[in-house]
Amino acid sequence: MNVAPALAFIHTHPLKDQIMDMYKRGPPKDTGFMWLRAGWFTPEQEKGLQAMRTWILDHGYDSSAYGIMHRAIQHALLKGQDTNALRTCAETNKTPSSRAASKRNNSGPNSESNSESNSESGRPSGNPPAAW
Repeated sequence: MNVAPALAFIHTHPLKDQIMDMYKRGPPKDTGFMWLRAGWFTPEQEKGLQAMRTWILDHGYDSSAYGIMHRAIQHALLKGQDTNALRTCAETNKTPSSRAASKRNNSGPNSESNSESNSESGRPSGNPPAAW
């Protein structure tokens, strides 16, 4: 699962600190991102969650892919793997928002042209982070 566009989005977003704090806290261990109860995050962390919820859903990750994408982003941020996302954007000379718009218009996880999708299920392929 390619989290580089999400990480680039986070690093350029006005709510970067709130998003990072939300992922640092994470959901309860027995719940996950799909079944969060109200009040788990602070009001500031909740703003970060809303920003990422919108981004993830806008990129076509719904159902179980929604939770998997959150965990993949969280894993990358907590393991410090997010620096590659910024380098990728800089090398291609595209802003994260233009990369996201391009992906939305051309290939979401359920798109036939997405090279990362599983052709049988239409869901993004790849292994979840090793920490799962």
